[in-house]
Amino acid sequence: DFPYNGSNWKVYMLVADDPAKITSNNWDQSIPMTYYEGGHQTNYVFSKKYTYISFAAEQLPNTCEGCEFSGSKKLEFTNANWAGGDLSNTYDLGDGFTAEVNTSIESPSVFVTNYPRASNFNSLSEYRRGGAGTNKMTTKVVLSKAAAATFEIYEIDRRDTKYSDVEVYGICGGSMVSPTLSYVDKASNSSYTIIGNHARANRLTTSYTAKRGRMLVEFEYPVEEIYVVHTYTGSAGAGYKKIGIGSMEFVCPQPLPDPTEDGLIFTKQGPDSILTCEEVNYTFRITNTNCAAYPVNFSDVLPAGMKWVSGSLSVNDTAVASSVINSYGGSNTLSISNLIVSGASMLTFRASAVFDMGAPTGAYSNRANITYESVIDPGTNVSLQSCDRLTPGCEPTITNATEVTDRPEFLQLSEFRADIDCYKEDKVITVTVKINNPNSFAFSGSDMDISYNEEFSFVSGSLSYTAGSLGTIDTSEAGTIFAEGFTIPSGTSSITFKVKAPQKSALAYLKDADGNNILDEDGEPIVEPLNVSVNFGSASDDICLQTAISSLSGSFEIPYCLSKECVISNRNVTPIIKR
Repeated sequence: DFPYNGSNWKVYMLVADDPAKITSNNWDQSIPMTYYEGGHQTNYVFSKKYTYISFAAEQLPNTCEGCEFSGSKKLEFTNANWAGGDLSNTYDLGDGFTAEVNTSIESPSVFVTNYPRASNFNSLSEYRRGGAGTNKMTTKVVLSKAAAATFEIYEIDRRDTKYSDVEVYGICGGSMVSPTLSYVDKASNSSYTIIGNHARANRLTTSYTAKRGRMLVEFEYPVEEIYVVHTYTGSAGAGYKKIGIGSMEFVCPQPLPDPTEDGLIFTKQGPDSILTCEEVNYTFRITNTNCAAYPVNFSDVLPAGMKWVSGSLSVNDTAVASSVINSYGGSNTLSISNLIVSGASMLTFRASAVFDMGAPTGAYSNRANITYESVIDPGTNVSLQSCDRLTPGCEPTITNATEVTDRPEFLQLSEFRADIDCYKEDKVITVTVKINNPNSFAFSGSDMDISYNEEFSFVSGSLSYTAGSLGTIDTSEAGTIFAEGFTIPSGTSSITFKVKAPQKSALAYLKDADGNNILDEDGEPIVEPLNVSVNFGSASDDICLQTAISSLSGSFEIPYCLSKECVISNRNVTPIIKR
């Protein structure tokens, strides 16, 4: 009997053209097998006269009772199902599948008033203050049956001298399961670094929904519980720090298609159904069972009525280091030449599409395509179409689009700036936020969340809005301005406010993740720049209105002024620089 038989083992068939490769752990292919009806199976075409095989096994976490629904289930946080300040809720997602969400924070840290709260992209915004960075802010999701899960985490960055550290893990049968974490933006542009199952902030800052601060979490194997644990390093100050938990998609994974003779598997995944006002998020996975890296050319031509979103492609930097990517934004074709899939691994990448205004309803079906040179028959080019990840066999990916009446256009943050290029102590700074609403109607029930350095002070009475009242305003928390219940009119409107820089003795200095001052080239500590971010949302549960306003997010940074006065009495004398 095979000693590693069972659903708690991941078995691979190792293939080589020489027995010495098998004994020296230098095989040509490592093909994942599927556990089915009491055994591990795969289909493989033996194309050579002599082929040598062996098997390897990897123990998986304890098994847990898996889900059985078809398609996907989506957990979304809205104002209707999560009131500001609530700590828990249970969601019935249909077919007997439920998700219980609990949030908590260790004392003496506390949640900011009215947090956690529903926010942009149907996420759950969690905002903490007080206490120490080691106090854990935890989100726990308990599923009625184990499922694979995908979601994003928002605003992983540095604020003032606090560096977020976000740990993510799952539980299956009492054992810990680590997810696959990946960047939404390029790694080099992102405000955090992925280390194992942690995301740790670097010196960059971001707004709530900006791509550079967002991270994708994917549990490829089913889990019963999901944990997101937030702490931070650096100086605590008043302890303000925010992250967001994105809407969650749960699926019951189907067995992967069999690999081709060249050892490749290609799948595509999209939503079952969607409104024509929403973005369609597609996930592509290419599995390379060969031990050597494999270059492929990728393309996906969308059906008529759909276009790719500019800048939405999220792919590992290494995989596209020598690639040519077309200007896909606003077109129906996305292509990547020389996409590198590492040996014995799976490359996952994503891109988003939108429907044209007036696009018809119904089923939108398509497949992506990769072409490559065969390793079995060198010189021969092979084409491989994608198989839907959530459908048995190898079917196209189908998304059913539902019509939307009076679909709104996206609002734009046309201007977000300060009136100065650098600041000095005790300086008053005026910030302008300009909004463009291209629709013929107003957006009522809007809210605005502004964050800035907590050592700066809000100038009382300085908040103004060209369109009238900003509704209920709260400036009681250091470094924050929150307004809700106001209306964004059609056309252009502006919001302005003032903050005052601290006195010289209260200036904050840049610190690393260990709390040490960061020094300039002269060995002097660097004064913290002023970071300002803004994020708009809507109290409406209309997903189209939420989507239209979700793009209203931005941030900017203003450095401290380094005044340098040069006193020169003789051109042969080195200038004396006063700081």
